[in-house]
Amino acid sequence: MPDILIQGRDGFFSGYRATARSGKGPGIVLLQEIFGVNRVMRDIADWLAREGYTVICPDLFWRQEPNIQLNEFTQPEWDKAFALYGGFNEAKGAEDIADTIKFLRADAACTGRVGTVGYCLGGKLAYLAAARSDADCSVGYYGVGIEKALGESGNIRKPLMLHVAKLDKFVPPPAQEQIHRALDAHSKVSLFDYDGCDHAFARVGGDHYNKDAADLANARTLAFFKRHLTAPAPMPAKPPVPPPPRPSASLNAKASEKPPAPRPRPTLTLAKPAAPKAAAPKAAAKPAAKPAAKKPAAKKPAPKKPAAKKPAAKKAKPAKKAAKKKPARKPAKKRGRR
Repeated sequence: MPDILIQGRDGFFSGYRATARSGKGPGIVLLQEIFGVNRVMRDIADWLAREGYTVICPDLFWRQEPNIQLNEFTQPEWDKAFALYGGFNEAKGAEDIADTIKFLRADAACTGRVGTVGYCLGGKLAYLAAARSDADCSVGYYGVGIEKALGESGNIRKPLMLHVAKLDKFVPPPAQEQIHRALDAHSKVSLFDYDGCDHAFARVGGDHYNKDAADLANARTLAFFKRHLTAPAPMPAKPPVPPPPRPSASLNAKASEKPPAPRPRPTLTLAKPAAPKAAAPKAAAKPAAKPAAKKPAAKKPAPKKPAAKKPAAKKAKPAKKAAKKKPARKPAKKRGRR
């Protein structure tokens, strides 16, 4: 029985939901094989939940027969699965996937980032999800019919990983060559070939299950999801915080010196007016004191020299007067003798 109901643009459809072991994690939309949301799909959902992801596997056959669960072990179920596959509306299925991605992003147990992974029919739908939806990344296991949709490869903007079984009878060598030719050079697509493996090599308990190849593919898938769903999640939370400004100042010594530069400038402009005012009077007092002490000392000896000359001239004058008086005294003496 379904765990949840998903509201799509054409109505409600069911889906199996497995919550991340920690209670919250990135989301993964698991895309079914032609057997519906059976025990195999539910086991894969539970495995991804143990790895830390919240998973929803939507019922993509709901328009034909809701809640279908088949297996490949009996011919009647096998035939019914192929009949459902033949009547499947691929375009509507792609819309259901986009609606499931939107539904999962809003789930309280999802961090907001959502990827897709699909098997067989779901492998091609994962390719279409990469080309038509806003999934953050997608993984396809032995997708059938991808070569018919290679014209949409130009719309792939998010990472896509494809696992290709070299002996896949549903994807013959010519189809594989077309896929490689179109996608090998695509910057967002990673292709991995598995030699000696047939279709559904990762289906545990299946006729073509190959444990070594399945373990390798699953390890690549988990690393891929970790890189594109788990690792980038904290990144948006860090940029709002100081990391962007801090590295620019801390990593470069020059950058760390620049911030102090504007700070001293205002302090210097405040100190300059105060310094010149105090220094100006000091500088004016010093030159005023120096000329007053030196220049008058040099001028005073100059007037002293003429003062010494003047008394010399006065002494000479009385000498002349004395000479005049002497003849006046001499006749007086002569008079007395007479």
